[in-house]
Amino acid sequence: MPEKSEQSQSTPEHIGAWLRAEREKRHLSIEAIAQATKIRSATIEALEAGEFSHLPLPYIRASIRTIARFLKIPSEEVNRALEIYLPSESIPTPSVPESPLVDSAPSTRWIWLAIAVVLLLGVLFLWWYNSDSTPVPLPSASQTGKNAPSTIRKAEPSELTIAPPPTTKQHTDTLIVEAITTDSVWVSLLFDNNRRLQELLPPHKKRVWRAKRWIRLSVGNAGGLLLIVNSDTLGHLGKPGVVLKNVKITSRGIEPF
Repeated sequence: MPEKSEQSQSTPEHIGAWLRAEREKRHLSIEAIAQATKIRSATIEALEAGEFSHLPLPYIRASIRTIARFLKIPSEEVNRALEIYLPSESIPTPSVPESPLVDSAPSTRWIWLAIAVVLLLGVLFLWWYNSDSTPVPLPSASQTGKNAPSTIRKAEPSELTIAPPPTTKQHTDTLIVEAITTDSVWVSLLFDNNRRLQELLPPHKKRVWRAKRWIRLSVGNAGGLLLIVNSDTLGHLGKPGVVLKNVKITSRGIEPF
């Protein structure tokens, strides 16, 4: 178990060496661990070599804990190693830049304002048109009695129709994305610029994400994620191990920001 005095040397290479030493102590190969934990061999090799620059910090810590659990390393020893070798501030979590759509918010407000003005003018036109029309004269009292014209008669019950009640329009999400993992995948999502989600997905899991207009996706292993957009299969976004940031998904597919 690492000593506290080693904290001054807390680098990714040190925790990688510690992980490799624990594996070799148990006479296990990288392939054996990859098969048992479902973590790719290339990822385990990168962890043992301390090559963390292309991996998000939450994915690194979760992978190390998964490997340590398989190696039956006590949890307090794992926590100690992470505290010394991989504190939360040692590797910054990949930051997701603000979407350019944020800068266009003022123009969006002007568009909605123009639409509201057009609707208001339409309502005023309808009111003016109806108020200016010639009223239909009502039959006089003398016409409602026995001397009423023969053209005025009481409607028969069979001629009366009952209009059905108006249907309420259902407001549903226009974008439905199904995500199926074939490998361990870390994802970060932004829904319509108002809701965020980050999670580490194990292999053979399915998620359904819904939005009104678009979803912005960042993925730590593009080859491990299969996407289906509104029942249209897009497939994998890239090769295994490839990191993609700020992928915009709409009902039309993949679009640039």
